Formats: sequence, C-alpha cells, structure tokens
Amino acid sequence: MKIPRRYIVFFVTFFLLVSTGCKEGEAPLSPSGLQALTSATDTILLLWEDNSENEDGFILERKLASTDYQNIATTYPDQVTFTDTGLVPGAEYVYRVAAFNSGGQSEYCPELTVATQSLDIVPPDTGIVSSEPDPDDYPDATFEFLCDDPPCTFECQIDEGYWEPCTSPVTYQGLVQCQGEYTFRVRAVDPSGNVDPTPSESTFEYTVTRGHWVDVSNENAPSPRAYHTAVKDFGPWGDLRIIIWGGYSCVPPHATYCMEEYAEAVSTGGMYFSETDYWEPITDQNAPSPRAQHTAVMANSGMIVWGGSRGFGLPSSEKEYLGDGGIYIPVHLSESGLETWEAISDVNAPSARDEHTAVWTGEEMIIWGGKSQLGVLDTGARYNPETDTWSPVSASGAPSPRFWHTAVWTGEEMIIWGGWNGSESFDNGERLGDGARYNPETDTWIPMSTEGAPGPRFGHTAVLFRHVFEYERDMMFIWGGDVGGEEESVRGTGAVYYPDTDTWQVIPTKGAPAGRRFHHAAWTPREKMVVWGGEFSSCDASNPYYDPFCWTCSGAIYDPQTGCWSDTPELPIPEICAAGSTSIGTGGIPYVMMIWGGIYGDEYTVEIEFTNIGYGFIPWY
Repeated sequence: MKIPRRYIVFFVTFFLLVSTGCKEGEAPLSPSGLQALTSATDTILLLWEDNSENEDGFILERKLASTDYQNIATTYPDQVTFTDTGLVPGAEYVYRVAAFNSGGQSEYCPELTVATQSLDIVPPDTGIVSSEPDPDDYPDATFEFLCDDPPCTFECQIDEGYWEPCTSPVTYQGLVQCQGEYTFRVRAVDPSGNVDPTPSESTFEYTVTRGHWVDVSNENAPSPRAYHTAVKDFGPWGDLRIIIWGGYSCVPPHATYCMEEYAEAVSTGGMYFSETDYWEPITDQNAPSPRAQHTAVMANSGMIVWGGSRGFGLPSSEKEYLGDGGIYIPVHLSESGLETWEAISDVNAPSARDEHTAVWTGEEMIIWGGKSQLGVLDTGARYNPETDTWSPVSASGAPSPRFWHTAVWTGEEMIIWGGWNGSESFDNGERLGDGARYNPETDTWIPMSTEGAPGPRFGHTAVLFRHVFEYERDMMFIWGGDVGGEEESVRGTGAVYYPDTDTWQVIPTKGAPAGRRFHHAAWTPREKMVVWGGEFSSCDASNPYYDPFCWTCSGAIYDPQTGCWSDTPELPIPEICAAGSTSIGTGGIPYVMMIWGGIYGDEYTVEIEFTNIGYGFIPWY
C-alpha cells in the first residue's frame, strides 16, 4: 500500500521533535520546576525537572540578591539534584539552571529564591517534672524531665559522675548505696547541638539508722563523775567486765549537782559485770591518790593506773600533776584470792603529766606525750609490771611535743598521730598533722608519711583493726577532731593509715556525721567503726559545760567495705552526751561500745552535774 505523502511528512516531523526535545534547533529544552528540597544553616539541596533527552549536562548559577550570577557547578547528563554547601547562615540566595549540549544552551529556568536557615545559638531550657525520689523506693530513684523547645535529647548526671545519654523517665536501680545527700542533674540538647548551660537539678537525701541503745544499770555503780578511765577485763569464764576508776566528782555533802569549787578528784571505782548488768565497788585501800585525766591499761596482772592531775577547772599552770600510779589486781587475778592495789616503782618513771597516752603491748605499758607545769612534752617511758621497772623511750626521731593526740598499738609498734602543742585556752600553739611509729624492741621511731594524711587536728579518734576481708593487714582509722579555721573548726573527715605501706586513704564523707572533737570511737566484731558523741565548735569557749548546743548525742557507723555511713539513734540524756564521759569497745559482748559517766552544766543555776548513767550500743547490720 502506498502511504500518502502528507502522512510521511507528519511522522518525520513528529519523530524529530520528540527525539531531540529542543525548542530551537539542536539546543536542549530548558529545565523547569527548580525547587529547594531542604535548607540548612550552610547547605541547600536543589531539584529540577529534565525536559530534554539530548543534554550534555546542566549549568547551575547562583547569586546573592544584589550581586551578579556566578557559575557554581556543571553537572552530568540526567542529573537533576545538586547540594550547594559552604553557605552563610540566614542568607538569601537566587538560583537558575540551564541545559546545554554541543548545539548550544537552553534558556534558564525561572529563578528560585531560597534562604538558608539562621544559625540556632539559643540553647534549650531543661526542667525536672518529678521533685525528689520517694524514700520508700530506696535504693532506687526515678526522675521525669522535659525541655522547653522539643524535640530534644538529654544527658543525665549523678553527683559529679559522667554525663550520660538518657530519656525521660529515667530510673537508677540501686543508686543509693550509702546514706547521704545526692544530686541528680539533667541537661537538654537541641537538634542544632546547643546544650543547656544551666542543667536542672534535684538534690535529695537518704538517712539510714541502725542499732539501738541499751540502759546500763547504775544500781551500786560508782559515784557520778567525769574525766575518769575505763578498761575492759575478762573474768575466769570469759565474761566481760568494765572497770571504772578515778575522775572528778562532787564531794560530800554534794551528790550530783555542785558548784565548781566543790568538784574534786576521787580515787574510787567500780567493776561492771556485763552478763548480769551488775556493779560491784572496787577497793580503795592502798589505791593511788585521787586524780583525773590519767591513763589506765589492762595488763596481764591487772589494771595499771598512771599519771593525771588534780584541780578541776584550774588552768594548766595551777594544776597539781602526778607522776605515780598503781596496779589494781582483781580477785580472779590475785594469788591471795583478794582484790588489792600495789604501788608501782617511780625509779626512771616519766615526769608528772596529764593528757598523755598509754598503750599495752602485751608485756609493757608505754607512756608518751602529755602536758605539765613544764609545758607540752615529747617524752615517754615503758613500764614492765613483771619486773616493776621503767625504761626510757628514745627521744631520737620522736614526734614533736603534743597532747590531745592519739596512740594505738598494732602488735609490733605504737603509732602516735596528731595533737595540739599549745595551751588549753588556745591562746597559743598549733594543730599537728604528723606522727611516728615506735618499736619498743629496737627503741626506735619511724616517721609517718604525710602524703594523703588528714589535715592537722586534735581531739580526734584513732581506732586500729586488722583488715581480714581481703587479707590480714593493720589499719588505723583517724576521724573527726578540731582542724581550726575561721568558721566551723571541727570536721567530719578522716583517713585510713596502712602501716605496712606507710600510706593513707581518705574516708568518704557522704553521709558522715557532723564534725566533732573529743568524741568516742570503737570497732565492731563485723569490721565497722562506730563514732559517737563529742563536742561541736559552737560552744561557749568561756564555759562549755553551760552551753546546751555544745555537745551532741548523735553518732554513726562506718563500713570500710562499702565506704558507707549509717546513723546511730540519738540518746536523749544530755549528761552522758557531754564532757568527760568514757567509752570502751567491748567487742560485742553484749554491746560493741559502752558509754559511761560525764559532766553537764546548768546555765541557769551555774552548777555542774556529774552522772553515773551508762548505755551500751548494739548495732543492726
């Protein structure tokens, strides 16, 4: 069949138009539909429509509103997107696109005006929705939070730990391992990477109280007193006994309350039987002369009393200092079957003093330091009750003169640390933060490292224990005391000293009791330290006995395995919480620590009150 000529012309013309896609001649058709898919602070993504099939590529041009166009890119055929980078935030740009090939360039598509996003420099604000964790949820804690300009991501922190990504609500399981104050912080981060510079925080506190106090009978107990001594003894069947001796007391006819001029030293005492909660007086026949602020240790043959002073309320220069002593031999240690006192030799004995320390080595009593009318002392001596002889302690390498220091016996060495070297009125002197270890076998001193040691202080406590939950090693726990300063002079701080490595390790302060001085401390059978009582620094220095805010009845238990503190219940008896009480670590039979005696002032009648009340502490673990 013959095709008419007019159809052939039509089909050829249509084929040429479709295959070339050109408006004029051989040049490609102009692209269209130029648009911006995305716009960021420094980037714009462009898209256009390709209307031809014979282009060799596209030409992209850009200008700012008041400038000329510049070529920014030449693309490949069929490429219909381009990402323009390195732009200025918040600027307005004008774009146009044209296709090209060997036959020429198409017309430009209609212009596109698009602006980059302004740089976001405003950080988000974070808020905590929940207040503080419910104490009933201990030891877990849950927090809810939000930001003022979502969407946001969040970072959370506990105390001074690391910032970690988190989402609301966040739950910390087992967060609270110790009592004390905790701070939860959260900060928002916006899509531009801006971080809230003022994180929202919630501070909360958990308190854990363990243990209880048990009354100690005062029926037939020694007369009320303070600044006495207490030692523990074990009877023939292993029953625990506490021996109280000496101290200051009101003299007859005054019983408990008296003016200061009627308070005198005594030479009486009593023995407490813990199993039966019963007291028996001990003989005062041939006992040492009345005294207070002396020392007493329990030796193999009996209780050795030495030193001390007389003169309640008098300045150091007016006191009578004593340099003698005696041995109290209870019935179960006596060869005659009768309790007795025996005098001890004064040949080569140390000079008279009080506020010194004494330790028992298993063979000898070592006396060191203290004060007297001669001033503050750095001398000492060893007493052997088997031979009734004294041997001087070497002065070579000994610590500087001091009192209100601490001394412990490790089984091989006596460790002296801290103290005060001035007057009792604090008008001169300084706190001490050094110490030394004394070996009686070699009669030598070894200085202790001060690196990592607690700050200088006096009136602190020192407790020694043999560390057994990893391997056997001695540890000396120093805690509390008066560290000086313009504000609160007492601190609830301390450190552990390891004699085998001559190193210190800080005791954590989170949840620790308030700072104090002249407090009590003892070690428990389950390897924990009990701290109790003591004096705050808010006392009326002119007469602390009359200041009701001076002394505390609070305490705490420290667990070195976890580094945690827990509170002890407070005692409601102010007399026993005040000055001059004694404490004795009983080893948990039946208590871990027994407090007895003390002095308290009445600010209205200006009388002082001595007490013979006692309490035993039983911890809960």
